[in-house]
Amino acid sequence: MKKRYPYETFIQKMIIAYLEDKGYTKVINASDLREHGVDIKVRNKDYSRYWLIEVKGGSTSNNAKSVDTNNFVFGLGQIVTRIQSITEPKASAGSNKYGVAYPDYFRKYLERKRLHWNVCKNLNLTIFLVDKDGVVEEYDWKKIKNEFYQ
Repeated sequence: MKKRYPYETFIQKMIIAYLEDKGYTKVINASDLREHGVDIKVRNKDYSRYWLIEVKGGSTSNNAKSVDTNNFVFGLGQIVTRIQSITEPKASAGSNKYGVAYPDYFRKYLERKRLHWNVCKNLNLTIFLVDKDGVVEEYDWKKIKNEFYQ
């Protein structure tokens, strides 16, 4: 049986397709979700900038609330451990970009201000939300600030 929304494999496939449409090369590293390391690593076609993205699926269990909260926090922790260095107060235009991808209903954690926009700005971190139809929405620090901190 093919797993769909909100499973990690579905989220990962949608993010890869989205980034390829935005000008990133085919996947350099799309690890099996049981392997160590970042789940997605793609490169910009025009210059040497990479996206390093952790992928977290949602829960379909009776304990969905606690599992989803743990997945939200765990995904952030995983990507933070992948960041090699921060050489400037905020990420420069040519530096790598980092992200965490979740099912779209994880938007509630952004609405509840569980991730401050300034953290995203300083770490060059973007949150990707994927809906059941595979539509991806990006939340960079500017969008988080404008939508949830005004």
